[in-house]
Amino acid sequence: MSVREILKRSRAKVHPCEISTGTVHVKSMSGEARQQYADLVHKKPTGIPLHLVAALGLCEEDGTMLYDCSTEKGAAIAEIELKEIDGADLQAIVLKLYEVSGLAGRSVKEAEKKSEASPSD
Repeated sequence: MSVREILKRSRAKVHPCEISTGTVHVKSMSGEARQQYADLVHKKPTGIPLHLVAALGLCEEDGTMLYDCSTEKGAAIAEIELKEIDGADLQAIVLKLYEVSGLAGRSVKEAEKKSEASPSD
């Protein structure tokens, strides 16, 4: 199998995530989503709002992303829709996204600290 064939088969995967009201789906971060995450870290060094992180991974069961965070309009829609959801549910989504995207350790600990400081963020 060629390297290109191997790379074509490497796609972000969809994972279920239980929250208080049911099951949502989280897609592991693609290279593009990881870059968006890195951009957020650089823009907001004091802490990324959890709703913006969640928006990078929330998707339908078929993998269709809920939000297009690569555009200002998409990020604004995500902010409007996600900033009011239950803090514990938002934390569960973000932690699942970190887990399935291989962003362990420090990122998870920072997310947990931030959510403990302001669970409705």
